[in-house]
Amino acid sequence: KRPRVTVVPGHSKDWGIFVLSAWRYYFNETVKGRFHLDWRERKDIAWGPDLNYGDTPFGKGDIRTYYMHERNIATKRIWRPGKKNFDRRTTERERFRIQWRHRWEVDEDTDLLLEYHRLSDPNIIKDYSYREYEKDSRPNSYLLGTHIIPNANISFLMQKRINRFQSEIEKLPEITFETTEHKIGSSPLYIKHKTTFSSLNEKEASPSEVDYNLTRLDVFNQFSLPSKVAFFEFKPFVSSRQTYFSRGLYEDESLSPRTVFSTGADLSTKFFRIFEINTDVWGLDINRLRHVITPRVKYTYVHDPTIPPLSLIHI
Repeated sequence: KRPRVTVVPGHSKDWGIFVLSAWRYYFNETVKGRFHLDWRERKDIAWGPDLNYGDTPFGKGDIRTYYMHERNIATKRIWRPGKKNFDRRTTERERFRIQWRHRWEVDEDTDLLLEYHRLSDPNIIKDYSYREYEKDSRPNSYLLGTHIIPNANISFLMQKRINRFQSEIEKLPEITFETTEHKIGSSPLYIKHKTTFSSLNEKEASPSEVDYNLTRLDVFNQFSLPSKVAFFEFKPFVSSRQTYFSRGLYEDESLSPRTVFSTGADLSTKFFRIFEINTDVWGLDINRLRHVITPRVKYTYVHDPTIPPLSLIHI
């Protein structure tokens, strides 16, 4: 639905005079995209194709690329150097980005997500795609698979550092099994459970070669007893978390399971009123409005853990 050719001229303090152009190509609904060709007076030429693909047997996605041999011109105007700029030198460097996002709905209960972000430096998105930078200043590369089963879901995450100039916690892998809050048989008790196995590797940004490896198994269980007192909903709960670590602060130091106990209660109610408003303004087709107010009071007590934080590697 975009125009075949888009041309945006302008001027900015950092770029000088610039012309940004995008050329749309369309083969079919499966293969389409745009080719970017940009010129900036103080940066030179940049280019890159984008590809959007869909309706394949293995899902759909998009690929974005951008490349430039950036020349930071030392003069204010390329046709008017000026004497005061003769002692400055033009610097050159290669800058690029490659982005691949893919989604595969294997079936109605199974999803697979992939994101790959390769950057030449930490500031290229900020310098040339600022709106995208505002939404996500540090995109991660990962592979995430999720599968839904009755009252629960299983997820498999692989997160790997791609850009050496970034500090990142790798998860190779992280597997999570989580249930929704559901009733235990015919009893009045409800249970919520979550188990996470993580193989973690924290890598510091280059040129540092320091990294920490840690394997962690985290098990969380919460039991609750919902009830109704007059027009209030009252839910006391008790929970425990056991975490197993492969090591402590020192490699040869082993830790016993870390246990954290907590308890509390949740008290809430609902007040509502229906307003006799009937209107079709902006095509909303409103037939009466219901306004709901839900005040809630919650108290939680968490006991000191059996292993203090100072004895742990904080990944």
